[in-house]
Amino acid sequence: MRLDDDDDDDDDDDDDDDDDDIEEEDDDDDDDDDDYDDDDDDDDDDNDDDDDIEERRMMIMIMTMKMSMMMTMIMKMVVMVGMTTMMMMMMVVMVVVVYKVLSALCAKVLRAFRKNVTWKSFPAG
Repeated sequence: MRLDDDDDDDDDDDDDDDDDDIEEEDDDDDDDDDDYDDDDDDDDDDNDDDDDIEERRMMIMIMTMKMSMMMTMIMKMVVMVGMTTMMMMMMVVMVVVVYKVLSALCAKVLRAFRKNVTWKSFPAG
């Protein structure tokens, strides 16, 4: 009986050893989980990098839009100044033309008036 008891004890010890092995395997699994978590952190870093790239793209797009709007405003100002200058020049030309036409007309009227009007035309007073 004693031998049987020893065998039973050995079996119990073996079972305990098996439990320890299982626990050790569980510990290994925990390490694997940690490795997996580290990989997740790397993925987060990759996502952070992707986010940084996306932020840079957005900043570039915003700056491009701002530059485009600024260029549009500058072009509008140039066009407005150009149009104003052109209109002022046209007004000066119109004034000069009107002056020349009126002065020519007045000269003709005065010449005709001088030729036809003499002192004898006015009654003596």
